[in-house]
Amino acid sequence: MAKVNVRQRNGTWYVDFAYRDQSGVRRRFKKSTGPNTTQKEALALARLWKKQADAQGQVPGAADADNKLFDKQEKPRYPFSGFAKHFLDTYVKAYNKPSEYRGKESVIRVHLVPFFGDRDISEINGSVPGLVKT
Repeated sequence: MAKVNVRQRNGTWYVDFAYRDQSGVRRRFKKSTGPNTTQKEALALARLWKKQADAQGQVPGAADADNKLFDKQEKPRYPFSGFAKHFLDTYVKAYNKPSEYRGKESVIRVHLVPFFGDRDISEINGSVPGLVKT
């Protein structure tokens, strides 16, 4: 049985280990145990995940959609509109002149919030749907 690494980074615990999949190929498993997890809980989850990976010969939860063991908690939604307000109130107000604040607030209010709305910020990336690059 390979070594299971459990490390803490920025207050979050991470599990890392190697296993062999069903076809015998060596794979690597990396997953966060989530925020507000103690070291003891992280070690318990690491042992559980390693045991299941060895038994199943696959990444736990990857092929079995009903296996909710690995979804310790649901990711919180963070809508763009809430992020934009937080960005304006904390960063822009503190580090920009009043005229710059007004300009950025206007762009966010008139263009960005109507376009992105309450879409989760994790869903936003560099590609724009419907835009054809030439």
